[in-house]
Amino acid sequence: MRQLARTVGLFSILMLSACTHHVVINFPTVQAAPAETHSEWVNGFLWHLIGGETNLTAACGLRGVVRVDTKSSFGNAILAFLTIGIYTPMHVKVTCAAPPAYPR
Repeated sequence: MRQLARTVGLFSILMLSACTHHVVINFPTVQAAPAETHSEWVNGFLWHLIGGETNLTAACGLRGVVRVDTKSSFGNAILAFLTIGIYTPMHVKVTCAAPPAYPR
């Protein structure tokens, strides 16, 4: 019985760790160096099918975005599992482009 409990526990941990993901989007068309980074939690619902938006203009203004990095951690996967996928938060990191350097 103990062996079965250990096997189920290990299988559950492996399955939950497979639910984590990390996606990086680089924008090569932006010809500026990276500047500051803004991080925020994004609230998603129904396995990220609803919600999960971030406002890039509020973060970077008109300078442009160099990189967007989204990450769902093991803790996020546990929370999604406990809520049966109703609430699925994610961490988003936006890297803005440096402002253009104008000659004086």
